[in-house]
Amino acid sequence: AFAHQPDGRRHAANYLRGLGGAALVEQQNHLLARALAELGQPGEAAAVFAAMIEAPTHPPTSALEAELRVRLAAARLDAGEPGTALSVLDEGLAGCTSPRLDAQAAFCSVTRGRALDALKRPDEAEVALHQAADIDPVAAEALPAVAEARFLLAERQFAALDAAHADLTAMRTEFDALDAAYARVSALDDPRWRVAATYRRGVLQQALADRLRADPKRAAEASRAGQVALEHFGAAVRLARAHDVRTPWSRAADEQVSRLGESPN
Repeated sequence: AFAHQPDGRRHAANYLRGLGGAALVEQQNHLLARALAELGQPGEAAAVFAAMIEAPTHPPTSALEAELRVRLAAARLDAGEPGTALSVLDEGLAGCTSPRLDAQAAFCSVTRGRALDALKRPDEAEVALHQAADIDPVAAEALPAVAEARFLLAERQFAALDAAHADLTAMRTEFDALDAAYARVSALDDPRWRVAATYRRGVLQQALADRLRADPKRAAEASRAGQVALEHFGAAVRLARAHDVRTPWSRAADEQVSRLGESPN
């Protein structure tokens, strides 16, 4: 019921804290830890997940045990402990290859990729992210992780993009490939990452417009690219509002729409 109320996860966390240790059954512990993680309290979430693993009331070979380990690793990572996060995954889940993972396989691989990236091991991180990105996101639990992995892979391409490429044709080829990578994220029904990817597609078109404006003969092309950029920014804002997405990406899209002077409605 809390999920359908304003500020529901916060109420859930406060409610479950008040039940006391004896009454906090495993299912309630699980909900509490997930609520804490979503509320931006990864240290507290990790403590609850770790306690459930150390004193389980479930079979140690169960899918729940595997999920708890993935969520513990994610909480450790969000708390700034990538080395610990990686150890949890590699020691308890064989580097995300455990058959017990089921729908958690994508979440495991994307968490492992993020941890490896934080540890400055980019090649291994990319392998892990590809493992997550290539998983069929049919299961609802897998969808957010697959979308995140695809977005993070696109971001790696974005970081290497040369917007000042001397050869305009080569630059546009790079832009088209990157736009396709972000479109692969937008195709998934996950609002958070769709907002981020749609915003990035707007950034790409804006960069293309800026480059084209340097050539007076390409003024019409520049204008079209600028219009497409604004359409992407507006779409990101509308999507964020429709699904109550509040992230740095949604705020950035809002700022771009305000700066460029068009209502997203």
